Amino acid sequence: DRIREEASGTEWQRLGVLLLKIGQFNKAEELYKVLLEHTLDEIEKAYYYHQLGYVQIGQGDYEKAIWYYEKDLEIKQKTLPSNHPSLAT
Repeated sequence: DRIREEASGTEWQRLGVLLLKIGQFNKAEELYKVLLEHTLDEIEKAYYYHQLGYVQIGQGDYEKAIWYYEKDLEIKQKTLPSNHPSLAT
C-alpha cells in the first residue's frame, strides 16, 4: 500500500527498470500497474504499458505482452506526430 500512496515521479520508473533488470518481474508488474492507475499523462501511460509488456515477456506470457504493446502503440498513435521515432516501423 505504501507504493500506492507514493506512486509518482521518475524515481518509481527507475525502480521499475531496476526490478526488471534483477528479474523481479512480479514486483515490477505490481509497481507499473500502480503507476498506471495514478497517472493522467498519456505518454506515461504508454510507457507503463510498454514496460508491462516487457514484464510479460519475462514471465513467458507472450500473448499478454502483445496486448500491452498494442495498448502502448495505440496511445502513441493518438498522441505523437506520425513522423515521431517511437512510431517507426
